[in-house]
Amino acid sequence: MTPSVRGSRRLQVAGLLTVSAASSGALLGLVLGAAWAAVQIPTLTLRVAMLISALALTGDISRYFTRSPRPLSLQTQVPMQWARLFDPRTAATLYGARLGIGPLTPMTSWMWWAAAVVGASAGAWESALVGASFGAVRMAVVVGAGLGVETAMARRMALLRRSERVVVPAIFVAMPLGWLMLLRLVGSPI
Repeated sequence: MTPSVRGSRRLQVAGLLTVSAASSGALLGLVLGAAWAAVQIPTLTLRVAMLISALALTGDISRYFTRSPRPLSLQTQVPMQWARLFDPRTAATLYGARLGIGPLTPMTSWMWWAAAVVGASAGAWESALVGASFGAVRMAVVVGAGLGVETAMARRMALLRRSERVVVPAIFVAMPLGWLMLLRLVGSPI
């Protein structure tokens, strides 16, 4: 979010970023879930879903410590020219739409891919919810890191990277605990 936008317009821009990212993520999720159903691929079992998540988590842990393997994505930033070509609200909508679809921008986590596959397997609406959640959470982090930062992009990116050092280890702990809680809820012995 650009520091040049102030006051109520800044709130509008933050809202547009978030809604646009959640909407594009939801639309992609809906398409993936519908495609999964149309091709008639069987729904993943809980064990397979856990295996996919474990593989993604392993990839993330490896990436966190060794910088490889890098998640599949375009590895290009959203075009900065949009902020110069369009008014802030239009630029925010375009930025959010692209950021809501993980692989269209640089990604630091394999979890998007795991969530996309598991979500698509569960159904079109479930997959849309997964996509919307990704977009909304991604924008919450971006907007949160941008609040109060009135400096250049390099400083904002450094702030995001520092927050990643806290968030990634928290995910490493939360994912296995979440799966164990899910297993207890569904009564599966693993």
